[in-house]
Amino acid sequence: MWVKPSEILVTAFWSTDQANPYFALQRRRGQDKERSGFTSLLVATLDSVFETKTNRYRIIHQRPDSEVYYLVAEADTKLEIEQHWKWIEENLMPTLGTMDKGVDIRDYVICKIKSLCPQPDEEEIEDFESEKFKNAFKKFHTLFSVPLDEKLVTYYSCSYWKGRVPRQGSMYLSVNYLCFYSYFLGKDFTIILKFTDITSLERLQLYLSEAIRVSTRINVYEFTMFRHTDETFQMLQQLANFAAKKLLSNQGAFKEEDFFPTVTKKTAPKVISQLKRDLDAKSRSEIYR
Repeated sequence: MWVKPSEILVTAFWSTDQANPYFALQRRRGQDKERSGFTSLLVATLDSVFETKTNRYRIIHQRPDSEVYYLVAEADTKLEIEQHWKWIEENLMPTLGTMDKGVDIRDYVICKIKSLCPQPDEEEIEDFESEKFKNAFKKFHTLFSVPLDEKLVTYYSCSYWKGRVPRQGSMYLSVNYLCFYSYFLGKDFTIILKFTDITSLERLQLYLSEAIRVSTRINVYEFTMFRHTDETFQMLQQLANFAAKKLLSNQGAFKEEDFFPTVTKKTAPKVISQLKRDLDAKSRSEIYR
């Protein structure tokens, strides 16, 4: 399985089966019956005595210009670890080969692997009354300069591409704003966009992963590594459409409560379709008015 990248020490307890300039697939010594030797016997004995439950295989990352190693995947079967290795060679190596700076390579690998790891529960859509959503609401108003009565609709984990380096963070979607926050290399980074300033939304392939491009009259912003790209893109479309229709209305006839039902774990799959039905119905009523 993929694991959140963490620094590790490389010891003689592991042997390398496959390697490329940025990764190594390793096998724990002493856990393969076909292998022998003093080191293998020693490791097997230590694991047995101390009842060490260690996966038999792992993949580590190292930049050619660094002595620091990162654990990125581990598995108990050769089949599973080889599937991970194949994914790295097909999806990461082509991009890494075009990068010059070692720090860019490290940041890209760490960010990409993090996006593959199982997501914690707090990244799922939460009930508006849940403690987690309330905390997200407070964080939203703390991080961004938006009106105090601005209503948070939902939030997603994702990355923002600035140049060729992804910034891992969170996207917050409110009734009127698209916001992004990332803490990157000791610095805070924020983006605040009004939906009425967005001129287009596109889905595209960016560095071999699906991304969402948000364009304004001045800048272009590209976000990727979403857990559910379809859901995020549809929500963005509906919020942008809502903001545009509200602006054109000029009568304040749009009520947020009518178009943004409470989101719960049970109702989450219905929220997007409900938004679409409500907005379409409102559009038709205006046409015949």
